[in-house]
Formats: sequence, C-alpha cells, structure tokens
Amino acid sequence: SFRELLYTKIPAKFYKLFRKGLRNYLNGFWGKASKYLKQSLKFHNDKPAQVLLEYMGSFNNIVPPDWEGCRKLNSK
Repeated sequence: SFRELLYTKIPAKFYKLFRKGLRNYLNGFWGKASKYLKQSLKFHNDKPAQVLLEYMGSFNNIVPPDWEGCRKLNSK
C-alpha cells in the first residue's frame, strides 16, 4: 500500500525513475522505458523493473506492432 511505501528505506529517486520507466513502457516508448528502468535499478534492486527489462529485451527494446499497453501472462 501507499502507506507502507512511506515507511520504506527505498530512495525516492527509485520511485521517480521507475514511474517514468513504467509510463514509457505502457505507452510503447521502450527505448526510454529501458533507460529509466535501468537507472532505477541503481537505487533499488527491484524484481518488477528487472522483469520489464527482460521482456522488452526479448524484443530488442522495439515495441511490437500490435502493442496495446499490456501483455498477456501465459503462466504464474
């Protein structure tokens, strides 16, 4: 929850960069998204950021032509 985030020791810079990365990922600007997510990892080792970077990397950071702002999860 948001309240829990307020009490963590994760630097605010991480959240700022992660939000920018996520926004660019969702909007299909994967080059920018990759840049921000990589920068965010310098402040906090974050699994969601790593997963997004791996996924975009599997497409060489080029958004697929049928990108709708989300992807299907094939497994848990």
